[in-house]
Amino acid sequence: MTVYVVDTSAILANFVGEEMVAPVRVYDELLKYKDEIPDYLYTFYEERLRFFEPSEESLGKVIEAAKRTGDYHRLSETDLHLIALAMDFNGVVVTNDLSVQNVCKVLNVRYMSYLSKEISKVFEWEIVCKSCGKVLDKKYDVCPYCGGEVGYRIKRSRKI
Repeated sequence: MTVYVVDTSAILANFVGEEMVAPVRVYDELLKYKDEIPDYLYTFYEERLRFFEPSEESLGKVIEAAKRTGDYHRLSETDLHLIALAMDFNGVVVTNDLSVQNVCKVLNVRYMSYLSKEISKVFEWEIVCKSCGKVLDKKYDVCPYCGGEVGYRIKRSRKI
């Protein structure tokens, strides 16, 4: 049986799978949106969705891969835990988040998108100043060299 590892947005979009798990952090996020989930669906999720913490080993691999691809600063801790939990369960990540899909692809973790197309390329990102063009070693609020806006650009891409 396929284990679906769901993120908060999948639940809010009423995704339903036979066996579903999620990181504990998703539970915390769901409490904020309880009023937006229909009662019957909320009851269904309470009965069918199980919450877990990922293993430290899997989480370490995910963080390493996210840093390699440049997605690390684009992902939340919940996203990192989502991918790690999928590794622990050999499950399918259910998400529309392209950065999550990118890291999943690099780690050979199965994923599916429930509302949009899945990624067609794997990207490596780099952090750059939009004003002076300097490549930065980490995410800053403003460029430490010129004070300009900091953003991301594609360093490399490959078709999948």
